[in-house]
Amino acid sequence: MKILIDGPNHIIRLLQNNEFIHEIISYCQSNDINAGFFSAIGAAKSVTVSFYNLNTKKYQDKTFDEDVEIVTVTGNIATFQGQIRIHAHGSFSRNDYSVFGGHVQNLVVSATCEIHLTKLDGRIKRELDEKTGLFLLKKTNSEVLSRK
Repeated sequence: MKILIDGPNHIIRLLQNNEFIHEIISYCQSNDINAGFFSAIGAAKSVTVSFYNLNTKKYQDKTFDEDVEIVTVTGNIATFQGQIRIHAHGSFSRNDYSVFGGHVQNLVVSATCEIHLTKLDGRIKRELDEKTGLFLLKKTNSEVLSRK
């Protein structure tokens, strides 16, 4: 990982073989980021995306072990039980120009991945929503969020 600009608008470049989710979590832990959002473009050699089945309350994963363009990955940063949680969705294109996407579970960079991360001042938390089975965003009344 290379840091090109350091906050509140961070520009980060991931290197070959970096794993996207792991690197974002590590960066947030090192820089005291508990709330934010990000977008990314680049190239990957392996991507696992998921589709959430609301009826079964389970993710259905599919792994693509092939070179793809990262058309876009976008997401947010929150905490659950004091730990950083990343929620990301992505679109990826193949060499035949077909596109696939979903909830990003795992992404391994092939050439590069350029990330724009905006830190928010405060903390956004996640809590389990029994109805959907998802860990949804929740802001506590005592916390004020703003761009820092």
